[in-house]
Amino acid sequence: MKRPQSSSLHRIAIFGAAVILTLAGSRLPAQAQPAPAADDPPLPVIGEMELPPPAKLLEAAFDWIVLKDERVIVALPVYPRPGTLAKLEEKSEALRKLPVPRDPGERRKLEDEIESLEYIIVQLPGEETLYRLKRELVENVIHYEDHLLQQAARLTEAKKFREAFELLFLLARRDPNWPGLPEAQQGLLFAQAADHFESDRHERALAVLEDLHGRNPEYPELSRQLGRVVEAIIAPAADEEDFRRARHFLERLTNVEPQHATAMKWRVEFEGRAQTLFDAALAASDAGRHAEAAAEVARAAEIWPRLTGLRPAFERMLRRFQTLRVGVLRLADDPIPTSPVATAPQPERAARANILAGSPAARHAKLTTSRLFQPGRVDRITRFDTDHFELWEPTDLGRRVEFFLRQGRPAWDPQATLSAADVVRELQARLDERSPRFDERLAGFVESATLNGPHRFEVRFRRIPLRPEPLLSIPVAAEAEDGGHAPAGPFRSHAQRDDALVYRRARDEPEDLQRFHVAEIIERRYDSHDQAMQALLRGEVDALPAVQPWDVPVLRKDENLVVRQSSVPTTHVVQFHPDSAALKNGELRRALSFAIDRERILRSTVLRGAPAEFGRVVTAPFSTRSFAYDALVAPRQPDRTLAYTLAFSAGRRIEGGVPKLRLACVPDPLARAAAERLVEEWQRVGIEVELLDADTATVDDGWDLVYRTVRMTDPLTELWPFLTLDPQARIAGLSALPDWLRQEVIDLEYAADWKTAEDRLRRVHRHLAADATLIPLWEVEEYQVARRAVRRSPGASEQPFSPYDGIEQWIVDPSYPTDKP
Repeated sequence: MKRPQSSSLHRIAIFGAAVILTLAGSRLPAQAQPAPAADDPPLPVIGEMELPPPAKLLEAAFDWIVLKDERVIVALPVYPRPGTLAKLEEKSEALRKLPVPRDPGERRKLEDEIESLEYIIVQLPGEETLYRLKRELVENVIHYEDHLLQQAARLTEAKKFREAFELLFLLARRDPNWPGLPEAQQGLLFAQAADHFESDRHERALAVLEDLHGRNPEYPELSRQLGRVVEAIIAPAADEEDFRRARHFLERLTNVEPQHATAMKWRVEFEGRAQTLFDAALAASDAGRHAEAAAEVARAAEIWPRLTGLRPAFERMLRRFQTLRVGVLRLADDPIPTSPVATAPQPERAARANILAGSPAARHAKLTTSRLFQPGRVDRITRFDTDHFELWEPTDLGRRVEFFLRQGRPAWDPQATLSAADVVRELQARLDERSPRFDERLAGFVESATLNGPHRFEVRFRRIPLRPEPLLSIPVAAEAEDGGHAPAGPFRSHAQRDDALVYRRARDEPEDLQRFHVAEIIERRYDSHDQAMQALLRGEVDALPAVQPWDVPVLRKDENLVVRQSSVPTTHVVQFHPDSAALKNGELRRALSFAIDRERILRSTVLRGAPAEFGRVVTAPFSTRSFAYDALVAPRQPDRTLAYTLAFSAGRRIEGGVPKLRLACVPDPLARAAAERLVEEWQRVGIEVELLDADTATVDDGWDLVYRTVRMTDPLTELWPFLTLDPQARIAGLSALPDWLRQEVIDLEYAADWKTAEDRLRRVHRHLAADATLIPLWEVEEYQVARRAVRRSPGASEQPFSPYDGIEQWIVDPSYPTDKP
C-alpha cells in the first residue's frame, strides 16, 4: 500500500464538505478544518443504497464505509478485515494496556502506533492517494465480501444458482475463511437439490445432497431430503426390475447414512425378493430343471447379492447351465425391407434380398445349421475343416471320392450325428432339377451320390473340381425322432424376447460330465455401437461379435477383455444393379469411381483415427491377403475434373441425360455413414444420388447402386454369386454380365490346377478394375471382443472366421454381481 501523504488537510469534494480525511502525520485541531464547497455532491445515505448487482461485484472489489450520520463512502477494501472497527479497537486497547516505555523514543513510537489505530486508511476508486478517516466518525464497514454473501443469498432465493455459485466461488478464492461463507454454500446446495428434485432430476439432486453431506452431515432437513430423493429413484427402478440401478443408488445412500430409514426399508424388500427366487432356484435344481434354476438364481443375485448362501449356489447352477450374452445391432429375424415398387421376378428379388442380410444371417446359420465342410484357417488359400467325416479317399484319378462318416460324437457335442443316408439324401436333392434345393453348380460337377453303407457314401464327379471341400460346403439336415428331418446345427432357436433372440443347445449335455459348456446364447439388440459397448463394460453382455476400429486400441488395454481379429477382413464395395440402363454406360461408371476420394473417406469416416493398419483401400471385392488379389492393380485416384467430364459425356449418350440414381445400403451405421460421404462426393461432380432411407431401403428393383459388405473366404467359388447378386452360382444369373466377364467367370470353373486358378482370378481382378464393373472401396479388419470369463474351445484359432467358431466347447465362468455396480 502506498504511504499516506504528509501535507495540509485535504477535503474530498466528491463526498461533500462534512467529512474530512486527515493525512497521516498532521495534528491540526478540528476548528482548522476548511469549510465545505458549495458545489460538492452530497454523500449517499445508507437507506438509499441498493445492493450492487452481480455484474458489478464481479468487476471490482469495494467496501461501504457507513458514517455516524448514515452517509456512505464507497472505497477500495479497507484493512484489517473482516470486522475492521472491532479489530482496530481491540488492538488499540491491547496497546494501551502495555507498560509505558521509559525511553522517550520508544514511548513516542507507542503513542504514534496507538494514534494510528484511531484512523482507517482509505483509498477511493480510481485514485492513488491514501487518506486517513477518523474511526470515531464511522458507524460500520460493510465489506465487499458481505456484499457477495448478500447477493448470493438473493440469487439463491431466486433460483439463479449459477450466478450465486460464481459469487460464492469468488469469495472462497479471496478468503475461504470468511464468516458466513460455509453457511451460504450449504444453503445454496440444499436449495439447488430441492430445485432438481422438484424438476424430477433426481440423480442430480442426490449428487448435490451428497456434496452437502460431506460438508455438513447435520444440516437441517438433509436426512429427510436424502430419503425422498433416493426413494424417488429406487421405487421406479424396482418396478421396472432394474435392480442393478436400484442397488447402485441404495449403496450411495448407505454410504452417507448407513442406518437411514429408506435404506433399511429397501434392504429388507430386496432381501425378501431374492430369498423367494433363491428358494425357487433350489427347487428347480433338485428337479433337474437346470435352465429354470440358472435363471432364478441369476435373478436373485441381481436383486440382492449379499443374500446368505446365494453365491455358492449361483456358481454351481450357472456352471451347470451356462448362458452367453451377446450384444448385437441387428438380430437374425430382423426383416430386410423391400421396395414399395418391385418389378423383378419374385425369385430374383428373394435372391437379391440376401445381399443386405449381412452378419445376422451368418451368425444364425452358424448356430443352427451344420455344413459338411467349413473354413478352418487361411494362409493365402482357405483351408477347410469338417466335423462329420473321418476321412475321404479319392479314386479313379479323382473322379470318385468315398467319404467315411464319424460314427460317434463326444458327449459335449450337441450336433446331431449324420448318417450316410442323410448326406446322400441332401446331395440328391441338390442334383435334382425338380427339387427346390437344386444347386446348378454342384450338378455341373457331381454326376451321382451313392450310399455304400450306414456311414459310407461315394460321390462320382463328371468334372473333377480343383478341390471338393468348397463345393461340398453345404448344410445337411439329420433325421429326427419323429421321422422328419431337422437341421444338424449345434443350437436351435428357442424363444424371442423383447429385442432379444434366445438359442438353446440342440442336445443337452449328460449329467455326469465333469465340465459343462455353453447351453444358451442370448443375442440382445442395441440401437448403436456405443450402447453395445457400454453394455459390455457394465457387464450386461459377455461379448460383441464386431467392434468399431477406433475402439480396438482402448479395448486392448482392458485386462478384463480379450480382443481377437477375424481371419478375413470385411470388404466394402459398391455394386451396380444389372438392369439399370444408365449404369450400363461405362463412362458413367468411371465417373462414379473417379469422383470419390477413397483414402480420405476411409481415414475420416470409417476408421476415425484408428491406426492405419486397421483398414486400406482395395481394388477387388476380396481380401488383399488372398491368393486371388493382384497387388499390381493400383487404386483409382480421385479426379473430380475427369469425373465431371465423364459424367457430362455420359449424359449426352444417355437418353434424357443422367437420371437421379438410388443407392441402397446395408443396415450398418458405419457403412451408412460412408455411403453418405459417397453421395456428397458424387453430387460435387453433378451426379445426383439418393441414399435410400434405412427403414425403407430396397433389396429389389428399387435401386441402381448398392453399398454392401462382403467377406470372401474362397474367391474361386464365391466370386460368381457375388457378381450376379445371387446366393447361388446359376447360369441364368450371368446373363446380365458383359460377354467378356461371363466367359471369364465360366473359365474359373474349369481351372484344373492352382496356378491356372490364380492366373484367371487375377485376370478377372484386372478386368473388373479396368471396366469399372463395380467400385471396390476399402477393406476393414474385423474384431471381436469378449470378457475373460468367456473361454473358447481348446486349440481354437486366435483369428476366427466366425464369432461363434467352436461354440460347442465354449465355457462361460459365472460372474457374480457386486454390491457396487
